[in-house]
Amino acid sequence: SVAASATVYGACPTLPTGSMSVLGGNGKIGTTLTLGLHNPLATQPSGSLTVLLLGGASLPCGTVSLLGFGMAGVGAPGELVINLIVPITIPGPAWTGVPAPIPLAIPASCTLIGGTVYVQGGIVGGSIIGLTQGAQLTVGV
Repeated sequence: SVAASATVYGACPTLPTGSMSVLGGNGKIGTTLTLGLHNPLATQPSGSLTVLLLGGASLPCGTVSLLGFGMAGVGAPGELVINLIVPITIPGPAWTGVPAPIPLAIPASCTLIGGTVYVQGGIVGGSIIGLTQGAQLTVGV
């Protein structure tokens, strides 16, 4: 059997530590996994929009640098740590200065066991689009 897991990654210089977290769950089928998106630099206002991006693979730091997508301030660089060949987005709640929880319901389907998806968050507000660290989610039992 495959163990469920949710692991934060992407310790890149342009992605603040603590910008992605696992708030609850681990990817077990039939449960809910909750991820948290956060701007630990507090460069965006309370009420900023959050979104979770899903990709099919991870990317190492430095692969896709994006000017203007960093949390350090307007125009700061950020980077993608997921492959967005077929991007899927999940809107989240407003960011209020603490990690914004985004629940992901994992269906109770045995066909999902062993499947892995990669996610990265974005927070939009205050003239800043900031990308978070990524997380690797493996569905298991």
